[in-house]
Amino acid sequence: IRGRPAPKVTWRRMGIDNVIRKGQVDLVDTMAFCVIPDSTRDDSGKYSLTL
Repeated sequence: IRGRPAPKVTWRRMGIDNVIRKGQVDLVDTMAFCVIPDSTRDDSGKYSLTL
């Protein structure tokens, strides 16, 4: 993901911006990853990325 100015990346789970509380967002080159190290079944659902 590239742009000028650099785009703001927001991960959401089921429409709510609560991913960062438990996980982290990693930006590598042109890719964005949402990493939740100790995920459980409660973390399942639809995730979306918004620029």
